[in-house]
Amino acid sequence: MEGPTPEPVYVDVDKGLTLACFVFLCLFLIVMIIRCAKVIMDPYSAIPTSTWEEQEVLLRQRTQPDLYLFSLTVI
Repeated sequence: MEGPTPEPVYVDVDKGLTLACFVFLCLFLIVMIIRCAKVIMDPYSAIPTSTWEEQEVLLRQRTQPDLYLFSLTVI
């Protein structure tokens, strides 16, 4: 005779999903802490070299010759 058969091992899907989400959130938190620490250490590196105002001036300079030509043709 054979011995008693062992009971099958059941995997708890809820616990696995919860653990996976918890690990993902911990990794995300660590990445954000490192990123914030870098910004605190060197805040000016996070600022782009050209500001919005400079881009607006460049945009006006690009469109201004077109308007000038249009005003010459109308007159």
